[in-house]
Order: sequence, then C-alpha cells, then structure tokens
Amino acid sequence: MFRLLLLLLPFPLLAQIQKPVEVTFPDLPAPVIISLPDGYDPTDATKKYPTFFYYHGTSGRPTTTLIRRHTGYDDWLVIGMTYHQKGKFTLSEELLDQEISYYHQARNLLIKKYHADPKRTFVGGFSKGGWHANFLLQTEPTVAGGVIMGGGHLHPAPRPLKRYRSKKPVFIGVGRLDGNYPFSLNALLRHRQLGGTPNIEVWDDLGHDFPRDGSVALAQWLRMRVKSASELAPEALANFSKASREIERSSPLKKWDSLQKMKRSPYAALMTDQWRADLNTRIAALEKKEPVKTEAHLLSLHRRLLMKEIKKNTLTTLREVSHAYLDLAGRHKESRQAKLFLRDHERTAALIAHFEKQDRERARNTPKPEPVDPPEKVVPDIRRNFPVNPLNR
Repeated sequence: MFRLLLLLLPFPLLAQIQKPVEVTFPDLPAPVIISLPDGYDPTDATKKYPTFFYYHGTSGRPTTTLIRRHTGYDDWLVIGMTYHQKGKFTLSEELLDQEISYYHQARNLLIKKYHADPKRTFVGGFSKGGWHANFLLQTEPTVAGGVIMGGGHLHPAPRPLKRYRSKKPVFIGVGRLDGNYPFSLNALLRHRQLGGTPNIEVWDDLGHDFPRDGSVALAQWLRMRVKSASELAPEALANFSKASREIERSSPLKKWDSLQKMKRSPYAALMTDQWRADLNTRIAALEKKEPVKTEAHLLSLHRRLLMKEIKKNTLTTLREVSHAYLDLAGRHKESRQAKLFLRDHERTAALIAHFEKQDRERARNTPKPEPVDPPEKVVPDIRRNFPVNPLNR
C-alpha cells in the first residue's frame, strides 16, 4: 500500500528511515547515493525495480530525499546523481556525452547489482537538474520518462532528435513567479511535439523553489509509473470525489482554480471520458459568470502572449510582449491577473536589458576593420573602340 503519510513527514525524519548506499565513480566530485526500497532482497534477482535518477541543482550535492518523499519506500530504487561538469548548466555535445557516460555507468551497476528494471529508468531534477533531465529525456533512448522542475527547454539538443518510440511520460513542475516559467511551458510544447505525454503543475505563489508541503501531482505521477490504471482508478475516483465536495464550499474563483488543477492532474488520465466531459462542463459554467468570466478572458490573453514569447524567441518579439504585459496590467488593475501581467513585464524587461547589454559589449569588443585605401581609378583605353584606318601606317 502506498504510504501517503510519508508526504507529511519532514525531510530529516525521512532521512532516518533507511541508510543509503554510497558508490564512488572516477572523475565524479561526490559519491552517488543509492536508496533501496523496503523489503529489498539482494538474493532475489527475479524482482526488478523501477529506478529514478535525481539530479541536484547547481550548488547542491547528491540527494534522494525529495523524490523519496514522493515515492514512499515500497517500490523504487532512487539514485542521487551528480555531474562531471561543475557550476551552472551549459550545453555542448561533448559535455552531454560525458554526463550520459556516467549515467550509463551508474545504470549498468544498478541493473547488475541492485536488480534495476532496464525498461523502467526515469530521470529528473530541480533547477540545473531539471534542465539536464530535459535533454536526457530527448536524447537518451534508455530513459522511459522523467521529471523537469524549476527548469525547462530553451536550446535545441546538440544532436539530431527523433520522435519517441512510445508515449514518454513527462512531469513538469514550476513556480509561476519563477523566471524559468516560460521555458517550462516551452518544455511542455517540446515533449508534446516529440510524442510525449507531459503533465504540468504550476505552483502559483512560488518563484525558483519547490513547495514546502510537497507536490501531490508529482506523487500521483510517480505512482502511475509503478501501478496499473485499473489498480489506481478507485483511488483516483475517491480522491476526486473528496476534492469535489470540498470545492463546492469555495468561492467561484477558488472553485475555478481547483477544477483547473484537477483537470491538469496526472490522475485525471485515469478517469472516464464522461468524468472529464462533466469536469469541462463545470469549468465552462463558471467561466460564463463574473468574476470568473473576466479572469478567464485575461488568462486566455496572457497565454497567447506567453506562447508568442516562447515561440518567436527574438528581441523584437520580447519587446512587443513586454509592452503588452505592462499595458494589460495597467488597463486591468483590479483583476487578479494584473499581478502576473506586471510580473511578466518585469521579467521580460530584465531579459531585454540583459540582451541589450550583451549587444553593447559585443559591439565594443568587436575590432573595427582597418581602413582600406580606395583602388586607383582606372581609365579605360577607349581608342580600341574606334575602327582603325588600314591605310594608316
């Protein structure tokens, strides 16, 4: 049985439940941490375990705590990975190949010694780990799915991409006030285009951080990787039924927010078509009346601007959408969406200032070409253009 109570435990208590195994790899700056599930039997090679590689942020160290908080201890092998490349996330084919080689070394060890299931290898991380997981998902065929948190997609992968051979599940989590929010939306589009099945959870009041109380949606997503739809459907129905009763006591705006989150939650995929149709009907009914009507309209405008920002990806477009964000914030000061319009204006204005500074520095550092003297003017000999008198000797 899935231990939902684990979601309520603080991180230090979770760390005391089971002592992890540490494995050192040459050229990696810190040992890799391997957390084994309860009941793990090293002599039983018939039982194969799904495996999750968790990559930490820029200044972090290998850890299994965050993912263990959401998997519980019943099913998963969880690996706290680290990087050969130190510092901030940078992208090149050489660096990616190095990181993938260490991933394969660790994965092979887990398959041979700890009975990892080679068909159920998942990757994920937060911040630098989220950016890294994005490229592992796109470029590494042994990755069955993954989790991108506090990161997203910006640059094309440094090697040719193919559509996924199967519908690769991807979970994306990001704070709405995080500067990486547009890139998380871009990752949603990217993995959908490649044939994946991405879910996104937006943490409304957070910047570049993870929810203190954990993520129910992440726990659902992980649960769906190890249990069948028939096993989870009754649990999902019970969760949604309880949530629906609580939602009915909310204000229209809060009710609308909650129904939208319910629609995006991973467990929604387990429900019947009729259930999803009824949910859409409830959302549409709320959007016909104020105050939801105005907020829904402004949200639609906002999404169009965000899509323009991430799809066009030019300085000219950035200036256009930044101005539009500010204009909408000013014209709809009383709306709830105004705060987000203003936030996105500030974010894009900072990006514009950054790019303009780069352009100025590039112009200053570019050597001016040496002056070149103009070529001497050549006067053509036009005499040969006249007929020659053959009598003239």
